[in-house]
Amino acid sequence: NDHAGARGKAGAGERLSGAAVTTPVHVVLPLKRLDTAKSRLAETLASVQRRDLVLAMAGDVLAVLAAHPAVASITVISDEPEAATLVTVNKARLWSESGLLAAAAGSAAGGAMASFPLQALNQVLTAACQRLRSELQDPDALLMVMHADLPFLGAADLDAALARPEAASGLLVGSDEAGTGTNLMLFKARLAPQFAFGTGSCALHLGWARAQQLAAGALLRAGLARDIDTPVDIERLCASTTAELGAHTRGWLAQYA
Repeated sequence: NDHAGARGKAGAGERLSGAAVTTPVHVVLPLKRLDTAKSRLAETLASVQRRDLVLAMAGDVLAVLAAHPAVASITVISDEPEAATLVTVNKARLWSESGLLAAAAGSAAGGAMASFPLQALNQVLTAACQRLRSELQDPDALLMVMHADLPFLGAADLDAALARPEAASGLLVGSDEAGTGTNLMLFKARLAPQFAFGTGSCALHLGWARAQQLAAGALLRAGLARDIDTPVDIERLCASTTAELGAHTRGWLAQYA
């Protein structure tokens, strides 16, 4: 079984024993345009509520990443104008999604750009990781691809991922609660995973690693798994304790819940 047991979120200052990581970690954080984000919540939340929630969750994820000693850089990938307000935290910067896609299309045979959102996400992540590799010139650096809608994320969740041996020798996938989706990917910069975000992405990502004869493992942990996509997720978010959440998401709850 690839999955570690799900746990409650640890406190922001807690560390796992033995989780000392000296390899620098470079995070890629894609963020959709706010006018199209979280459309499945349209029956539960007004447009402005969804927009503010996406920004709040992303702000909290960035805060956890920026405070972690192993994280060397955070690259937000977005064409959302308000994304610029997020990259004011330490270690963060913004790359244009359309710019990366245009560069990828220009260098690809036929110059075809993606037609569907998930296809575009997979293409832009491939292009972003390639640009990072060229910039870093360090095949042993760790690349972490993470979603920004993880309001329960804590430092101990990052520690747990970094402590897994697959992170250094292959591919580690942080799954969603169902064990089918992917909320985090962690791998050495020398690798070029075939991104397959969409239905069944966890199995597809692990299958790619095994096909390359690499170590492959999945981590099921509450802080990494509890994303916000459905009305049920919103109900659970509203019922959570403030100690489980970052300041931005707590502020959203105070305003709208």
